[in-house]
Amino acid sequence: MSELLLSIIVPVYNVEEYLAHCIDSLLDQGLSEKQYEIILVNDGSTDNSPAICQSYVDKYPFIHCYSQKNQGLSGARNTGMKHVKGKYVQFVDSDDFLQPTVLRRCLRRQKSMMRTLLSFKADIIHIQKRSLVFIRLSMTLYTKGTTCCCLR
Repeated sequence: MSELLLSIIVPVYNVEEYLAHCIDSLLDQGLSEKQYEIILVNDGSTDNSPAICQSYVDKYPFIHCYSQKNQGLSGARNTGMKHVKGKYVQFVDSDDFLQPTVLRRCLRRQKSMMRTLLSFKADIIHIQKRSLVFIRLSMTLYTKGTTCCCLR
């Protein structure tokens, strides 16, 4: 069996309100289930997040969920890294979502540029009491085995 192209790690902690939207956005990336996997890491959630994760695991064979006692965001990401099978790794926070086909376009760009690290910028829009707040952030697609430091 050939190596998966992409592993997406999603740390999950008490995000029942956002989780389905996040996962649905990852399913809408224009990639076949043979190209990628979604790794959900339940980091000790006390809300309905574990049940939401399980409903996706039951429906999609390329979605996996691992549960642990709360270790924080870094601990959850590290747990996810222990299970990746993809050539590239993408971290997505469980209260965020991606626009359709973003990751497919990034993978195509990476392939044409032959890079081990691909960084891109994204706009985050928050609606707060009738006002929009735009935040610019960088996202990075890593090749498995690449040493990196993530700062927030």
